[in-house]
Amino acid sequence: MSLNLSSANQGHLQTIWLKKVQFTYLLVAYRLLLDKYTKLSKAMNRLVKYLGLLLIGIGIITDLVDQSAGSEIPLLVGLFILFISREKREDERAILLKSSSTSIALIIGYGFKLISSNFYAHQLISFQLTDINYFLILVFALALSIYYLRLYLSWK
Repeated sequence: MSLNLSSANQGHLQTIWLKKVQFTYLLVAYRLLLDKYTKLSKAMNRLVKYLGLLLIGIGIITDLVDQSAGSEIPLLVGLFILFISREKREDERAILLKSSSTSIALIIGYGFKLISSNFYAHQLISFQLTDINYFLILVFALALSIYYLRLYLSWK
């Protein structure tokens, strides 16, 4: 049984076949680009986290050694960078954990601020949390601690 196709039908089939080949080529090229982007994105995420950790280390040392104004800025920036960096799996659960950890840390930090101010007013302690940078350092440190504890120690 032979299949007799007119030249118009043969031309139409060749056009469809050519479009399928072009689509397949574009799909392969897209997947290759996506793979390169994903590898680059993972490398950038690691670089950002390492930068945040480096700034935290430098900030702790700087804040302990130098007592001048602004010595806490590297620590604050490092905590902020680490806080906004992305995870390997950034899904709805991770986003929800990060936002709720931030809320909990803000409540705990503000409660600590109120209690320490009250204790300072009654001369029970000799320090007071007055600088906004130290309050932010407290909140970011608490938020990161709560987030990573909840992320890696939660029941699945």
